Amino acid sequence: MKKIILLFVLAFSLMAGYVDELKKYLLSKEFRIDGTFFLMRKDQGGKWIYAALDDKGEVRGYYELLGYTPSPVNPFGWKPLTHSFSIADLQMIGYFIYVGFGPDLDDPHRKPYSWVFVDARRGAVYKLMGHKKGYFEYLQENGKTRPLKEIFFHKEANKALFYSCMDSFEDSNFSIRKFSKQSGSIAYECKVGALNPYRLLAPIMPKKIEVQDHIRGNIALERVEVHMTKEPLEGLVHIQGIVGEKRLNCLRRYKPLSSQTIRTHWQLRFLANWSGDSKKLEEQGDCTGVDELFEKPLFIGLKRNLFIQGDQNATHTILFWKDIYGF
Repeated sequence: MKKIILLFVLAFSLMAGYVDELKKYLLSKEFRIDGTFFLMRKDQGGKWIYAALDDKGEVRGYYELLGYTPSPVNPFGWKPLTHSFSIADLQMIGYFIYVGFGPDLDDPHRKPYSWVFVDARRGAVYKLMGHKKGYFEYLQENGKTRPLKEIFFHKEANKALFYSCMDSFEDSNFSIRKFSKQSGSIAYECKVGALNPYRLLAPIMPKKIEVQDHIRGNIALERVEVHMTKEPLEGLVHIQGIVGEKRLNCLRRYKPLSSQTIRTHWQLRFLANWSGDSKKLEEQGDCTGVDELFEKPLFIGLKRNLFIQGDQNATHTILFWKDIYGF
């Protein structure tokens, strides 16, 4: 009995280590969404249909799951289908994403199943583990299939990004969703309504600071797709993108901020939000309308990547996404 208990504890410990490493891995990268699963109506056969996507997110073919008996060459039993489908005949189920997780690739039994399935309705993330007796097996907890905890999925164009924090708010006028993840000694509180969401976990003496802001959506009824790179210690702001029919490519130089130890949450917030000051030294390119752009009401998606390089080349990062929709 003692030997059985020890073996159980060892297996549990190994699986816990697997899950921890898997979560770190998912948070460290972005992935292509390889395909979308649909369920046919029962009167149409009730089959699972897989729409395989190309690099641009366009459908390149339809396949029936388990249309053939699974084999080492075709572990999912994909059966190519020669026709497309009416939306009325299909129910969207979720996304299928190949992750190529190292411990899976090292295990010949798990190697073909290094995929995650994302429930389209709830955003829950399930890790595929294998196939047995006609059924696919997903990661389990206490003998039951469970989604990964503290892993949140966000679809960004044809990419899948996974975050460690998610919060949302909605009323009759607008809705907000926030996602975030971080590494090193800085953090971002994704709770909607946080007074100062930036968190400094330990003082940092910065050698390099770079903020990448990607803004897309609609501002005052105009389509916006803008990318802004800000380097406070270099005094540089570079704005590129499209607003309505107008293309922007604007480089501005300011007096660089002095490099000093970051000691407070408010200092970190100031650096993250810095976009120059009134003492502009130089301007290159077409900057017409840039200032007015950021004074208008925003109903958009904002993705921010904050990177700080500190002493001994230690890196500290925050990545967050904020969706704001008006009704």
